[in-house]
Amino acid sequence: MLESGVDPSLAPDARGGQGGARVDAVNAFRLATRGGAEALGLPVGAFREGMEFDAMLVDPAVEAGTLRVFDEDVEGARLLERVLYGTSKPNITSVWVNGEAVVG
Repeated sequence: MLESGVDPSLAPDARGGQGGARVDAVNAFRLATRGGAEALGLPVGAFREGMEFDAMLVDPAVEAGTLRVFDEDVEGARLLERVLYGTSKPNITSVWVNGEAVVG
């Protein structure tokens, strides 16, 4: 979708195209972070100098959590997919908002 120049912020009926199209984990993460920041003109959404620092530390080893990472999942898009779709509250061990630790 992004590669073809379609604006994902438009409602599906306004942009045409195929219904039921899926966005992969990498593009979903980008749209939720940098894409949202760009749409709103905010200095967030990327780990760069001058950006506000909002982040969370995710621990897949927490027994009460739902995130499970296996050897074949340890890199790239597959790992990001596991973290995005498999993390639960117990897996989040630290949180920073605007550079300040607020949890952990």
